[in-house]
Amino acid sequence: MGNLQIITVVEYNIYIVQQKIKTFLKKTKRYQLHDPQTWGLIVLALIAATVTWSGAKSIQLNFELQKKVVVLQEQNKVQKLQNETQKLRNEYYKTDEFKELSARRIFGKAAPGEQVYIVPKEVALAQVSPRQQAQSQPQQPKNPVVLPKYQQNMQDWLDFFFHRTPRQ
Repeated sequence: MGNLQIITVVEYNIYIVQQKIKTFLKKTKRYQLHDPQTWGLIVLALIAATVTWSGAKSIQLNFELQKKVVVLQEQNKVQKLQNETQKLRNEYYKTDEFKELSARRIFGKAAPGEQVYIVPKEVALAQVSPRQQAQSQPQQPKNPVVLPKYQQNMQDWLDFFFHRTPRQ
């Protein structure tokens, strides 16, 4: 009978612990929203989510701005090259060689001892074979066919792969 009493005492203790756990869980569910610790965790989670969101937005904004900076730097380089080219042209326009060539071409002038012959365009073209004329002046259609963007893209790729000259 001593063993029976020990088992019943142990069972009773287990029952008591189970009841205490149940009442504790019921109380924590009821009072969980009123617990300052719970509110602190909620506030901490909101702050962490806000910081993460703003960090991600700032990274995305920096990436987009960096792309714009690279594009603008490339445009700046191109513009500097164009400026240098224009400076060289301007320097060439100031030379005596350019002045002499433009005077010969525009005004039909010649250097002392030279003779200038003015040939009408029809006479000059009569001496050129029709094949050379076709090569020198590519014929362009007066009303080119405008294809939709996707179709033009496909046509350009086909021209590229089959080594055809693209249509203008």
